[in-house]
Formats: sequence, structure tokens, C-alpha cells
Amino acid sequence: MLLEINPRMWGYSPLATECGVNFPRVMADYLLGRPVKERHEYSLDRVFMRGYRDVVMGNSRIAGAPK
Repeated sequence: MLLEINPRMWGYSPLATECGVNFPRVMADYLLGRPVKERHEYSLDRVFMRGYRDVVMGNSRIAGAPK
């Protein structure tokens, strides 16, 4: 049997926090035995956009690259 434990938050978790649901705080409160408040109101007017930028450079600019 294989079991994976992956404690990382997902990449778009800041979106939930921005909308008013702080999952890291909820999990910390739960694990520390503190009361966890139910949230039924949260913002729906937020969008998560991730931008990428490719960078092209010669091998000589990379540390440790053969010359």
C-alpha cells in the first residue's frame, strides 16, 4: 500500500484568502484544537491570473555551464 502525505497548499490558495476564506488559518485552528468558524459569506468578484515570462539566454550566462 502506498500513502502520500502532501502538506502543501495549492497554487491558487491566495485567491481563497483574498475572497475571505483563509484556508491556512482554518487548518491551523483545526490542528491546534481551536474552534473553526463556518464561512457562508465570501467575495465572488475576484479572479486569479498567473502570468509566465520566458527568458532566453546563452549558456555562458548560466552558472556552472561549460564554456
